[in-house]
Amino acid sequence: MTNNIEPLEFWKWAFSDFLSNALRGVLAEFIVAKAMDCTDVQRTEWDAYDVITSDGIKIEVKSSAYLQSWHLE
Repeated sequence: MTNNIEPLEFWKWAFSDFLSNALRGVLAEFIVAKAMDCTDVQRTEWDAYDVITSDGIKIEVKSSAYLQSWHLE
C-alpha cells in the first residue's frame, strides 16, 4: 500500500460523477464563481452564501437537472 495520495486520483475515485446530486450543486457554484471571476477564494461549505464577488456581492447558487446518476424508469 502506498502512502502517496494524488489529488487527481482521489478526485477520479470520489468526485468525477457530475450527475451526482451531491456534486452537481458544487459544480454549479464553481461555474458561477468562474463566470464572476471569484475562484481565488476557496469555497466554504455550509456558508450563508455560495459565491462572493470582489465587490462584496453575495450569491446563492441553485441547480437542478433532468439527468440523474441513477436509473430512471
